[in-house]
Amino acid sequence: MFKFYKPKSAVDLSRIASTCRRTKTVSSTSCFINHNNRAHQKPRSRSTSETLLLCNNSNQHHTSHRYSDFVPNWNARSFSTSSDSEHDNGSICFPDEIPTTEQLQQLHSNINKAMTVDHAELQTASRYYFDGKGKLLRPLIVTLVGRACRDEGDIDASQWPDQIEQHQNSIARITEMIHTASLVHDDVIDEATSRRNSVSVNRAFTEKQCVLAGDFILARATYLLAKIGHPRVIEIFAQVIEDLVRGELMQLGTAQDPEQRFQNYLKKSEAKTARLLARSCHCVAVLAGGSEELETAAYEYGRHLGIAFQLIDDLLDVVQTSADMGKETSVDMKLGLSTAPVLYASEQFPELVPMMMRQFREDGDVARARELIMNSDGLERTRLLAADYANEAVRQAEAMPGSEVHKSALIDIAQKLLRRTT
Repeated sequence: MFKFYKPKSAVDLSRIASTCRRTKTVSSTSCFINHNNRAHQKPRSRSTSETLLLCNNSNQHHTSHRYSDFVPNWNARSFSTSSDSEHDNGSICFPDEIPTTEQLQQLHSNINKAMTVDHAELQTASRYYFDGKGKLLRPLIVTLVGRACRDEGDIDASQWPDQIEQHQNSIARITEMIHTASLVHDDVIDEATSRRNSVSVNRAFTEKQCVLAGDFILARATYLLAKIGHPRVIEIFAQVIEDLVRGELMQLGTAQDPEQRFQNYLKKSEAKTARLLARSCHCVAVLAGGSEELETAAYEYGRHLGIAFQLIDDLLDVVQTSADMGKETSVDMKLGLSTAPVLYASEQFPELVPMMMRQFREDGDVARARELIMNSDGLERTRLLAADYANEAVRQAEAMPGSEVHKSALIDIAQKLLRRTT
């Protein structure tokens, strides 16, 4: 069974000292079973000190229908390198050892250079989402994990600046490229209208141009991966595209059995979202020459954080407005998808089950389903499940041998992830 993470005194976690009260352990092989069991447990009453990052330092106990009122805005662009104390508004202040916003923005510039091709429309379409407006969360995490792995690695320190660090930075760049290519393809499949408060790529270009642009981004990412020249890294990353395809296929159907539905949802979330981050973190650990234990910790950090991110994303798709998210909301149900909030809500409101089975295709299904979700404990239980995964990511970060600076930054990201609003 899951228990919650208890911060160690050696790490400065004053912002969550009053909320994380219990330790948490979990094996990677039992993750789905544990959380599938939790899917059918009702959330118990919690004191303010036990709400596990679910409230904004408030003395008020929040119910599910008020989440959108208290979670602060957060994204990677709000990171700063100030060493001053942090105001609890969803931004993260990191010391000088952490990549700056400018350094992360440079990543888009480097990617745009890689997108240079002697075809104007293909070049413009492939660069469309590399406009500096993304969260840049994945490359930040990969960079931090790479730095946290250095203290244990067998690589000579003199090799870090020119060889290993460059390769780790390439992994961060490749990760963002593969993620962006998947967004391009997703927007075509989902017939999206907006993303990041702008017209989505499939509305700015033809469907064929978008598909080819996504393919081109993947091709250039593969080229950069080959240039690293590390057989194990290439082998690990080669599985990412398969993961994405499998995840996309998993979400096409809806199982009859409630337990199977939730298990399928978690597996889909892992394949489609979490494994890209997990395999990227694994790769930078491999490049660091770390032990098998370090590789496992890096992979599991990325995997648990990725699932937590997807759970919060699915929650926000229900509670936030299009203006808040910079893209359409309630998209999942419009596409016929049943995510954690609706799966949980269906336990209280069986009326949702036939809607899920017909994939919300009848007039009024989406509006009625959203109403039922907002009146259920589905949002609260989704956030609690995300907290379980985020807290396990914290435990894995603490298992890394790196400096407290880098580990604390990775822990901070896991905490703030639960409170993002976009």
